Amino acid sequence: MRRMCNQNLTLACGLLLAALSSGCRTPPRYAALTEWPHKDVAVLSIYVEHKLEVDEYLGIVDREVKKLVSDLDPAEIPVYEVRFEFFLPSASSSKRRQIAQVSLVSENGSHTGLSGSPEVILY
Repeated sequence: MRRMCNQNLTLACGLLLAALSSGCRTPPRYAALTEWPHKDVAVLSIYVEHKLEVDEYLGIVDREVKKLVSDLDPAEIPVYEVRFEFFLPSASSSKRRQIAQVSLVSENGSHTGLSGSPEVILY
Protein backbone atom coordinates (compact mmCIF):
# COMPACT_ATOMS: atom_id res chain seq x y z
CA MET A 1 0.00 0.00 0.00
CA ARG A 2 2.80 2.42 0.91
CA ARG A 3 4.58 1.68 -2.39
CA MET A 4 1.37 2.46 -4.33
CA CYS A 5 0.95 5.81 -2.51
CA ASN A 6 4.56 6.74 -3.29
CA GLN A 7 4.04 5.89 -6.98
CA ASN A 8 0.84 7.98 -7.10
CA LEU A 9 2.58 10.87 -5.35
CA THR A 10 5.53 10.64 -7.76
CA LEU A 11 3.15 10.60 -10.74
CA ALA A 12 1.18 13.59 -9.39
CA CYS A 13 4.39 15.56 -8.77
CA GLY A 14 5.63 14.69 -12.25
CA LEU A 15 2.39 15.89 -13.85
CA LEU A 16 2.49 19.11 -11.83
CA LEU A 17 6.09 19.80 -12.82
CA ALA A 18 5.31 19.07 -16.47
CA ALA A 19 2.37 21.47 -16.40
CA LEU A 20 4.44 24.20 -14.76
CA SER A 21 7.38 23.78 -17.10
CA SER A 22 5.14 23.86 -20.19
CA GLY A 23 3.88 27.32 -19.27
CA CYS A 24 0.53 26.12 -17.96
CA ARG A 25 -0.67 28.73 -15.48
CA THR A 26 -3.73 29.00 -13.36
CA PRO A 27 -6.06 31.77 -14.54
CA PRO A 28 -5.66 34.99 -12.55
CA ARG A 29 -8.24 35.74 -9.88
CA TYR A 30 -10.33 38.83 -10.48
CA ALA A 31 -13.56 40.60 -9.64
CA ALA A 32 -15.69 42.23 -12.33
CA LEU A 33 -18.38 44.90 -12.25
CA THR A 34 -20.49 45.61 -15.37
CA GLU A 35 -22.00 49.01 -16.12
CA TRP A 36 -24.00 50.24 -19.10
CA PRO A 37 -23.16 53.97 -19.54
CA HIS A 38 -25.06 53.92 -22.86
CA LYS A 39 -27.73 51.45 -23.87
CA ASP A 40 -25.46 49.77 -26.44
CA VAL A 41 -22.08 50.04 -24.65
CA ALA A 42 -20.93 47.86 -21.74
CA VAL A 43 -17.99 48.76 -19.51
CA LEU A 44 -16.52 46.10 -17.25
CA SER A 45 -14.31 47.27 -14.40
CA ILE A 46 -12.06 44.35 -13.55
CA TYR A 47 -9.93 44.26 -10.43
CA VAL A 48 -6.85 42.02 -10.54
CA GLU A 49 -4.25 41.35 -7.85
CA HIS A 50 -1.25 42.41 -9.97
CA LYS A 51 -0.30 43.42 -13.52
CA LEU A 52 -0.79 40.61 -16.03
CA GLU A 53 0.62 39.50 -19.36
CA VAL A 54 -1.37 40.52 -22.45
CA ASP A 55 -2.57 36.95 -23.01
CA GLU A 56 -3.94 36.86 -19.45
CA TYR A 57 -5.95 40.06 -20.03
CA LEU A 58 -7.29 38.54 -23.25
CA GLY A 59 -8.21 35.31 -21.44
CA ILE A 60 -10.29 37.30 -18.95
CA VAL A 61 -11.89 39.24 -21.82
CA ASP A 62 -12.77 35.99 -23.59
CA ARG A 63 -14.40 34.52 -20.45
CA GLU A 64 -16.35 37.69 -19.70
CA VAL A 65 -17.56 38.12 -23.30
CA LYS A 66 -18.90 34.56 -23.25
CA LYS A 67 -20.77 35.32 -20.01
CA LEU A 68 -22.09 38.63 -21.35
CA VAL A 69 -23.28 37.13 -24.64
CA SER A 70 -24.99 34.22 -22.89
CA ASP A 71 -26.87 36.69 -20.64
CA LEU A 72 -28.08 38.94 -23.48
CA ASP A 73 -31.15 38.43 -25.61
CA PRO A 74 -30.20 39.03 -29.28
CA ALA A 75 -33.67 40.48 -29.90
CA GLU A 76 -33.01 43.22 -27.35
CA ILE A 77 -30.76 46.26 -27.70
CA PRO A 78 -27.68 45.64 -29.86
CA VAL A 79 -24.23 45.91 -28.30
CA TYR A 80 -21.73 47.97 -30.30
CA GLU A 81 -18.85 48.19 -27.84
CA VAL A 82 -17.55 46.43 -24.75
CA ARG A 83 -14.67 48.00 -22.81
CA PHE A 84 -12.72 46.15 -20.17
CA GLU A 85 -10.90 48.45 -17.76
CA PHE A 86 -8.40 46.66 -15.54
CA PHE A 87 -7.49 48.06 -12.13
CA LEU A 88 -5.29 47.20 -9.19
CA PRO A 89 -7.27 47.15 -5.95
CA SER A 90 -6.99 50.09 -3.61
CA ALA A 91 -8.23 50.89 -0.14
CA SER A 92 -9.96 53.93 -1.64
CA SER A 93 -12.09 53.51 -4.77
CA SER A 94 -11.26 57.09 -5.76
CA LYS A 95 -7.56 56.19 -5.92
CA ARG A 96 -7.84 53.02 -8.01
CA ARG A 97 -5.04 52.60 -10.53
CA GLN A 98 -5.92 51.59 -14.08
CA ILE A 99 -3.32 49.25 -15.56
CA ALA A 100 -4.89 48.17 -18.86
CA GLN A 101 -7.86 48.56 -21.18
CA VAL A 102 -9.20 46.18 -23.81
CA SER A 103 -11.92 47.28 -26.25
CA LEU A 104 -14.09 45.18 -28.53
CA VAL A 105 -16.25 46.86 -31.16
CA SER A 106 -19.02 45.31 -33.24
CA GLU A 107 -19.74 47.14 -36.48
CA ASN A 108 -23.29 45.82 -36.77
CA GLY A 109 -24.26 45.56 -33.10
CA SER A 110 -24.30 41.78 -33.26
CA HIS A 111 -23.43 40.04 -30.00
CA THR A 112 -21.54 37.41 -31.99
CA GLY A 113 -19.53 40.17 -33.68
CA LEU A 114 -17.83 40.97 -30.38
CA SER A 115 -15.23 38.33 -31.08
CA GLY A 116 -13.28 40.61 -33.42
CA SER A 117 -9.74 41.88 -32.90
CA PRO A 118 -9.44 43.52 -29.48
CA GLU A 119 -7.59 46.77 -28.95
CA VAL A 120 -5.25 46.42 -25.97
CA ILE A 121 -3.75 49.41 -24.13
CA LEU A 122 -1.33 48.86 -21.27
CA TYR A 123 -0.68 51.69 -18.79
